[in-house]
Amino acid sequence: FVTARTKGIFLSTIQLVESAPLSSEQVWHSDSSQESLTVVLALSDQTPECGPTQLFANSQQLFSSPSFFLSSIKTAIFPNKTRLLQDEKPSVHDSISTECLPNLQAPLLQRGDVMVFDSRLLHRGLGNQTSICRPILVLRFDRIEHPPPAMTVMGATLRHVTGRQLYALLSPKT
Repeated sequence: FVTARTKGIFLSTIQLVESAPLSSEQVWHSDSSQESLTVVLALSDQTPECGPTQLFANSQQLFSSPSFFLSSIKTAIFPNKTRLLQDEKPSVHDSISTECLPNLQAPLLQRGDVMVFDSRLLHRGLGNQTSICRPILVLRFDRIEHPPPAMTVMGATLRHVTGRQLYALLSPKT
């Protein structure tokens, strides 16, 4: 059904995703390069061992503009510096705070729980270290003007590499 609020938005993808027993983690990715929503429905209880979905909260902002992306990375590497060089011209993004940086989360959903996030968010399924499948249902809602896949191979590769580098920089060291 279509209402004034949902006009121009459609259900573009329905996936049943199973994290198989003893599977490894997925690569970092985002579901779209365009503004859309991903809805995850847990079909079983999740534990840290069964491979929940790991998210870099706020990471969708990284790809909003090249200058924001570079400023975010600069802040992650040099958190106490606003500019790398004295002669750099200040920009609107030089005042970025660490709260704007992506932070790592892996919510443990219970059967029937729903998680909704911006489809541009970097995320991955963690490895399933158990002997039981971890199923989720994934739905994606897109705008009519941005139908899937809404991402090039280069865009997907950039997001994968960015996710790996952010994880190396920002993940808790054990």
